Amino acid sequence: MALIKRCPVITIMGHVDHGKTTLLDYIRKSRIQAGEIGGITQHIGAYQITFKDRPITFIDTPGHAAFNKMRQRGAEVTDLVVLVVAANDGVKPQTIESIRHIKEAKVAVLVAINKTDLADVRPDDVKSQLAEHDILVQEYGGDIEVVEISAKTGKGVDKLLEMIIVLTDLMELKADPQAPLEAVVIESTKDKNKGSVARVIVKQGTLKMRQELAVGEIIGKARCLINEKGELLKEVLPGSPIEIVGLADVPEVGEIVKEMGASYGDKKENDFSQTGELEKTLIGCEENVDWDKLDLDYILGEKEKIKLIVKADVKGTLEAILQSLDQDSVDVLRCG
Repeated sequence: MALIKRCPVITIMGHVDHGKTTLLDYIRKSRIQAGEIGGITQHIGAYQITFKDRPITFIDTPGHAAFNKMRQRGAEVTDLVVLVVAANDGVKPQTIESIRHIKEAKVAVLVAINKTDLADVRPDDVKSQLAEHDILVQEYGGDIEVVEISAKTGKGVDKLLEMIIVLTDLMELKADPQAPLEAVVIESTKDKNKGSVARVIVKQGTLKMRQELAVGEIIGKARCLINEKGELLKEVLPGSPIEIVGLADVPEVGEIVKEMGASYGDKKENDFSQTGELEKTLIGCEENVDWDKLDLDYILGEKEKIKLIVKADVKGTLEAILQSLDQDSVDVLRCG
Protein backbone atom coordinates (compact mmCIF):
# COMPACT_ATOMS: atom_id res chain seq x y z
CA MET A 1 0.00 0.00 0.00
CA ALA A 2 1.58 3.28 -1.17
CA LEU A 3 -0.26 6.22 0.37
CA ILE A 4 0.10 9.59 -1.32
CA LYS A 5 -1.18 13.02 -0.40
CA ARG A 6 -4.52 13.59 -2.08
CA CYS A 7 -6.52 16.59 -3.17
CA PRO A 8 -8.99 17.83 -0.52
CA VAL A 9 -12.73 17.77 -1.26
CA ILE A 10 -14.60 20.87 -0.10
CA THR A 11 -18.36 21.42 0.13
CA ILE A 12 -20.00 24.84 0.08
CA MET A 13 -23.15 25.03 2.24
CA GLY A 14 -25.52 27.73 3.41
CA HIS A 15 -28.89 29.42 3.04
CA VAL A 16 -30.39 30.18 -0.36
CA ASP A 17 -29.01 33.37 -1.96
CA HIS A 18 -26.26 33.78 0.64
CA GLY A 19 -23.64 33.63 -2.11
CA LYS A 20 -22.44 30.03 -2.40
CA THR A 21 -22.50 29.88 -6.21
CA THR A 22 -21.19 33.45 -6.45
CA LEU A 23 -18.23 32.41 -4.31
CA LEU A 24 -17.37 29.45 -6.53
CA ASP A 25 -17.97 31.65 -9.54
CA TYR A 26 -15.37 34.12 -8.34
CA ILE A 27 -12.92 31.35 -7.46
CA ARG A 28 -13.25 29.62 -10.80
CA LYS A 29 -13.49 32.84 -12.87
CA SER A 30 -16.49 31.53 -14.74
CA ARG A 31 -20.19 32.26 -14.96
CA ILE A 32 -22.11 29.25 -13.75
CA GLN A 33 -24.58 31.40 -11.81
CA ALA A 34 -26.13 32.81 -14.99
CA GLY A 35 -26.73 29.33 -16.34
CA GLU A 36 -28.76 28.08 -13.37
CA ILE A 37 -32.55 28.21 -13.25
CA GLY A 38 -33.70 31.15 -11.16
CA GLY A 39 -30.17 31.77 -9.93
CA ILE A 40 -30.49 28.78 -7.56
CA THR A 41 -28.21 25.76 -7.96
CA GLN A 42 -30.36 22.86 -9.12
CA HIS A 43 -28.09 19.87 -8.54
CA ILE A 44 -24.62 18.94 -7.36
CA GLY A 45 -21.67 20.00 -9.52
CA ALA A 46 -18.04 19.21 -8.74
CA TYR A 47 -15.15 21.38 -9.90
CA GLN A 48 -11.41 21.44 -9.31
CA ILE A 49 -9.39 24.64 -9.07
CA THR A 50 -5.71 25.31 -8.48
CA PHE A 51 -4.61 27.83 -5.85
CA LYS A 52 -0.89 28.45 -5.35
CA ASP A 53 -0.14 25.24 -7.26
CA ARG A 54 -2.45 23.27 -4.98
CA PRO A 55 -5.53 21.50 -6.42
CA ILE A 56 -8.78 21.83 -4.48
CA THR A 57 -12.00 20.03 -5.40
CA PHE A 58 -15.25 21.84 -4.64
CA ILE A 59 -18.72 20.33 -4.45
CA ASP A 60 -21.40 22.95 -5.01
CA THR A 61 -24.48 21.64 -3.17
CA PRO A 62 -27.93 23.16 -3.67
CA GLY A 63 -29.06 25.87 -1.27
CA HIS A 64 -32.79 25.56 -1.87
CA ALA A 65 -34.81 24.04 0.98
CA ALA A 66 -36.33 21.36 -1.27
CA PHE A 67 -32.89 19.85 -1.88
CA ASN A 68 -31.90 19.16 1.73
CA LYS A 69 -31.15 15.51 1.01
CA MET A 70 -28.59 16.43 -1.65
CA ARG A 71 -26.88 18.85 0.67
CA GLN A 72 -26.63 16.07 3.24
CA ARG A 73 -24.98 13.83 0.66
CA GLY A 74 -22.49 16.59 -0.08
CA ALA A 75 -21.40 16.53 3.55
CA GLU A 76 -20.89 12.77 3.41
CA VAL A 77 -18.28 12.92 0.64
CA THR A 78 -16.40 15.99 1.80
CA ASP A 79 -13.33 16.64 3.92
CA LEU A 80 -14.23 20.18 4.92
CA VAL A 81 -17.44 22.25 4.74
CA VAL A 82 -17.33 25.98 4.06
CA LEU A 83 -20.49 27.31 5.70
CA VAL A 84 -21.46 30.55 3.95
CA VAL A 85 -23.56 33.03 5.95
CA ALA A 86 -24.55 36.46 4.60
CA ALA A 87 -23.52 39.29 6.92
CA ASN A 88 -26.72 41.22 6.15
CA ASP A 89 -29.05 38.27 6.70
CA GLY A 90 -27.55 36.11 9.42
CA VAL A 91 -28.44 32.54 10.32
CA LYS A 92 -31.50 31.33 8.38
CA PRO A 93 -33.43 28.03 8.07
CA GLN A 94 -31.11 26.44 5.50
CA THR A 95 -28.12 27.59 7.57
CA ILE A 96 -29.49 25.68 10.55
CA GLU A 97 -30.25 22.70 8.32
CA SER A 98 -26.68 22.76 6.98
CA ILE A 99 -25.33 22.85 10.53
CA ARG A 100 -27.40 19.77 11.35
CA HIS A 101 -26.00 17.89 8.36
CA ILE A 102 -22.46 18.96 9.27
CA LYS A 103 -22.89 17.58 12.79
CA GLU A 104 -24.44 14.33 11.54
CA ALA A 105 -21.58 13.81 9.10
CA LYS A 106 -19.01 14.76 11.77
CA VAL A 107 -17.11 16.81 9.21
CA ALA A 108 -14.82 19.78 9.83
CA VAL A 109 -16.28 23.23 9.15
CA LEU A 110 -14.93 26.65 8.18
CA VAL A 111 -17.24 29.68 8.36
CA ALA A 112 -17.25 32.30 5.58
CA ILE A 113 -19.22 35.44 6.40
CA ASN A 114 -20.18 36.80 3.00
CA LYS A 115 -21.45 40.16 1.68
CA THR A 116 -19.19 42.15 3.99
CA ASP A 117 -18.90 44.76 1.21
CA LEU A 118 -22.42 45.97 2.00
CA ALA A 119 -22.97 48.96 4.27
CA ASP A 120 -23.99 48.64 7.91
CA VAL A 121 -23.37 44.90 8.23
CA ARG A 122 -22.36 43.40 11.58
CA PRO A 123 -20.35 40.18 11.26
CA ASP A 124 -20.20 39.88 15.06
CA ASP A 125 -23.97 39.38 15.12
CA VAL A 126 -23.55 36.44 12.74
CA LYS A 127 -20.91 34.88 15.00
CA SER A 128 -23.25 35.26 17.98
CA GLN A 129 -26.11 33.60 16.07
CA LEU A 130 -23.83 30.73 15.04
CA ALA A 131 -22.82 30.24 18.68
CA GLU A 132 -26.50 29.65 19.52
CA HIS A 133 -26.30 26.59 17.25
CA ASP A 134 -23.01 25.29 18.72
CA ILE A 135 -20.86 26.66 15.90
CA LEU A 136 -18.28 28.36 18.11
CA VAL A 137 -15.71 30.47 16.29
CA GLN A 138 -12.44 31.28 18.03
CA GLU A 139 -13.68 34.68 19.26
CA TYR A 140 -16.42 32.85 21.17
CA GLY A 141 -14.14 30.31 22.80
CA GLY A 142 -14.39 27.68 20.08
CA ASP A 143 -11.90 26.30 17.58
CA ILE A 144 -13.75 27.03 14.32
CA GLU A 145 -12.03 29.42 11.93
CA VAL A 146 -14.01 32.26 10.35
CA VAL A 147 -13.11 34.39 7.33
CA GLU A 148 -14.97 37.55 6.32
CA ILE A 149 -15.37 37.76 2.55
CA SER A 150 -17.19 39.36 -0.34
CA ALA A 151 -17.85 36.83 -3.10
CA LYS A 152 -18.90 39.73 -5.32
CA THR A 153 -15.71 41.80 -5.06
CA GLY A 154 -13.31 38.99 -4.11
CA LYS A 155 -12.43 40.54 -0.75
CA GLY A 156 -11.03 37.88 1.58
CA VAL A 157 -11.41 35.02 -0.92
CA ASP A 158 -7.66 34.38 -1.14
CA LYS A 159 -7.53 34.28 2.66
CA LEU A 160 -10.38 31.75 2.60
CA LEU A 161 -8.50 29.52 0.15
CA GLU A 162 -5.34 29.79 2.24
CA MET A 163 -7.30 28.74 5.31
CA ILE A 164 -8.75 25.76 3.41
CA ILE A 165 -5.22 24.61 2.54
CA VAL A 166 -4.01 25.06 6.13
CA LEU A 167 -6.92 23.14 7.65
CA THR A 168 -6.80 20.28 5.15
CA ASP A 169 -3.00 20.04 5.47
CA LEU A 170 -3.51 19.43 9.19
CA MET A 171 -5.82 16.52 8.30
CA GLU A 172 -2.96 14.83 6.40
CA LEU A 173 -5.35 13.57 3.74
CA LYS A 174 -3.94 10.52 1.96
CA ALA A 175 -5.13 7.83 -0.41
CA ASP A 176 -3.73 4.77 -2.12
CA PRO A 177 -3.70 5.11 -5.92
CA GLN A 178 -2.83 1.41 -6.20
CA ALA A 179 -5.84 0.30 -4.14
CA PRO A 180 -9.00 -1.13 -5.75
CA LEU A 181 -10.98 1.70 -7.33
CA GLU A 182 -13.72 3.42 -5.32
CA ALA A 183 -15.42 6.50 -6.76
CA VAL A 184 -18.58 8.11 -5.36
CA VAL A 185 -21.36 9.08 -7.79
CA ILE A 186 -22.40 12.66 -7.01
CA GLU A 187 -24.54 13.20 -10.10
CA SER A 188 -25.85 11.08 -12.97
CA THR A 189 -27.99 11.54 -16.04
CA LYS A 190 -28.62 10.20 -19.54
CA ASP A 191 -27.25 12.47 -22.26
CA LYS A 192 -28.69 12.24 -25.77
CA ASN A 193 -25.17 12.32 -27.25
CA LYS A 194 -23.06 10.60 -24.59
CA GLY A 195 -25.57 8.10 -23.24
CA SER A 196 -25.37 7.24 -19.53
CA VAL A 197 -23.19 9.75 -17.68
CA ALA A 198 -21.93 9.54 -14.09
CA ARG A 199 -20.07 12.40 -12.43
CA VAL A 200 -17.92 11.03 -9.63
CA ILE A 201 -15.21 11.87 -7.15
CA VAL A 202 -12.45 9.26 -6.85
CA LYS A 203 -11.96 8.16 -3.24
CA GLN A 204 -9.38 5.38 -3.61
CA GLY A 205 -7.42 3.82 -6.42
CA THR A 206 -7.01 5.25 -9.92
CA LEU A 207 -9.76 5.58 -12.51
CA LYS A 208 -8.40 4.84 -15.99
CA MET A 209 -9.59 4.96 -19.58
CA ARG A 210 -11.02 1.66 -20.86
CA GLN A 211 -11.23 0.35 -17.32
CA GLU A 212 -14.06 -2.16 -16.81
CA LEU A 213 -16.40 -0.80 -14.16
CA ALA A 214 -19.32 -1.93 -12.02
CA VAL A 215 -21.82 0.18 -10.07
CA GLY A 216 -24.07 -2.25 -8.25
CA GLU A 217 -25.56 -4.35 -11.04
CA ILE A 218 -24.65 -1.79 -13.73
CA ILE A 219 -21.50 -2.57 -15.68
CA GLY A 220 -19.58 -0.81 -18.41
CA LYS A 221 -16.23 0.46 -19.60
CA ALA A 222 -14.77 3.95 -19.17
CA ARG A 223 -14.93 5.05 -22.81
CA CYS A 224 -14.35 8.70 -21.91
CA LEU A 225 -13.14 10.50 -18.80
CA ILE A 226 -14.05 14.19 -19.07
CA ASN A 227 -13.17 16.91 -16.56
CA GLU A 228 -15.12 20.11 -15.90
CA LYS A 229 -13.15 21.89 -18.64
CA GLY A 230 -14.25 19.36 -21.26
CA GLU A 231 -10.78 17.82 -21.45
CA LEU A 232 -10.28 14.08 -21.97
CA LEU A 233 -8.10 12.48 -19.31
CA LYS A 234 -6.37 9.10 -19.35
CA GLU A 235 -6.46 8.59 -15.58
CA VAL A 236 -7.88 10.26 -12.46
CA LEU A 237 -6.30 10.17 -9.00
CA PRO A 238 -8.06 10.27 -5.60
CA GLY A 239 -9.78 13.52 -4.64
CA SER A 240 -10.48 14.55 -8.24
CA PRO A 241 -13.89 14.89 -9.92
CA ILE A 242 -14.55 13.41 -13.34
CA GLU A 243 -17.37 12.53 -15.71
CA ILE A 244 -17.55 8.87 -16.79
CA VAL A 245 -19.06 7.95 -20.16
CA GLY A 246 -19.58 4.28 -20.96
CA LEU A 247 -21.79 2.74 -18.28
CA ALA A 248 -24.68 0.58 -19.49
CA ASP A 249 -27.22 2.52 -17.41
CA VAL A 250 -27.54 5.54 -15.15
CA PRO A 251 -26.39 4.77 -11.57
CA GLU A 252 -28.02 6.17 -8.48
CA VAL A 253 -26.44 9.16 -6.77
CA GLY A 254 -24.33 8.03 -3.82
CA GLU A 255 -23.43 4.63 -5.29
CA ILE A 256 -19.82 3.45 -5.50
CA VAL A 257 -18.07 2.84 -8.81
CA LYS A 258 -15.71 -0.14 -8.58
CA GLU A 259 -13.34 -1.94 -10.91
CA MET A 260 -14.60 -5.26 -12.20
CA GLY A 261 -12.44 -8.15 -11.11
CA ALA A 262 -10.75 -6.25 -8.27
CA SER A 263 -10.76 -7.69 -4.76
CA TYR A 264 -12.88 -5.83 -2.20
CA GLY A 265 -13.54 -6.66 1.42
CA ASP A 266 -16.90 -8.25 2.19
CA LYS A 267 -19.42 -5.56 3.04
CA LYS A 268 -22.92 -6.33 4.29
CA GLU A 269 -25.52 -4.88 2.00
CA ASN A 270 -28.64 -3.17 3.35
CA ASP A 271 -31.46 -5.70 3.38
CA PHE A 272 -34.09 -3.01 3.03
CA SER A 273 -35.22 -1.29 -0.13
CA GLN A 274 -34.68 2.49 -0.41
CA THR A 275 -38.39 3.00 0.15
CA GLY A 276 -38.73 0.38 2.88
CA GLU A 277 -39.54 2.57 5.90
CA LEU A 278 -42.80 0.68 6.50
CA GLU A 279 -40.88 -2.60 6.13
CA LYS A 280 -38.40 -1.47 8.76
CA THR A 281 -41.22 -0.43 11.09
CA LEU A 282 -43.04 -3.75 10.78
CA ILE A 283 -39.92 -5.84 11.29
CA GLY A 284 -38.85 -3.81 14.31
CA CYS A 285 -42.28 -3.61 16.00
CA GLU A 286 -43.01 -5.17 19.35
CA GLU A 287 -45.51 -7.94 19.98
CA ASN A 288 -47.70 -5.71 22.16
CA VAL A 289 -49.33 -3.37 19.66
CA ASP A 290 -51.23 -0.30 20.82
CA TRP A 291 -54.31 -0.75 18.64
CA ASP A 292 -55.76 2.62 19.67
CA LYS A 293 -52.89 4.39 17.97
CA LEU A 294 -52.74 2.13 14.91
CA ASP A 295 -53.51 3.97 11.66
CA LEU A 296 -55.59 1.38 9.80
CA ASP A 297 -56.31 3.72 6.89
CA TYR A 298 -52.60 3.99 6.22
CA ILE A 299 -51.91 0.28 6.57
CA LEU A 300 -54.87 -0.82 4.46
CA GLY A 301 -54.27 1.82 1.83
CA GLU A 302 -57.82 3.17 2.00
CA LYS A 303 -56.73 6.79 2.12
CA GLU A 304 -57.21 8.43 -1.27
CA LYS A 305 -53.93 9.60 -2.79
CA ILE A 306 -52.95 11.96 -5.57
CA LYS A 307 -51.39 9.97 -8.41
CA LEU A 308 -48.25 11.49 -9.92
CA ILE A 309 -45.76 10.79 -12.68
CA VAL A 310 -42.47 12.53 -11.87
CA LYS A 311 -39.80 13.26 -14.48
CA ALA A 312 -36.57 15.14 -13.75
CA ASP A 313 -33.43 16.04 -15.69
CA VAL A 314 -30.97 14.23 -13.42
CA LYS A 315 -31.08 11.64 -10.65
CA GLY A 316 -30.17 14.11 -7.91
CA THR A 317 -33.09 16.41 -8.70
CA LEU A 318 -35.46 13.45 -8.94
CA GLU A 319 -34.46 12.21 -5.50
CA ALA A 320 -34.88 15.71 -4.03
CA ILE A 321 -38.43 15.93 -5.42
CA LEU A 322 -39.37 12.46 -4.15
CA GLN A 323 -37.97 13.30 -0.70
CA SER A 324 -40.21 16.38 -0.48
CA LEU A 325 -43.47 14.53 -1.32
CA ASP A 326 -45.92 13.53 1.41
CA GLN A 327 -46.03 9.74 1.14
CA ASP A 328 -49.41 9.61 2.91
CA SER A 329 -51.17 11.69 0.30
CA VAL A 330 -49.20 11.07 -2.90
CA ASP A 331 -48.84 7.92 -4.97
CA VAL A 332 -45.93 8.08 -7.45
CA LEU A 333 -46.91 5.85 -10.35
CA ARG A 334 -43.69 6.27 -12.32
CA CYS A 335 -40.57 8.33 -11.98
CA GLY A 336 -37.42 8.85 -13.98
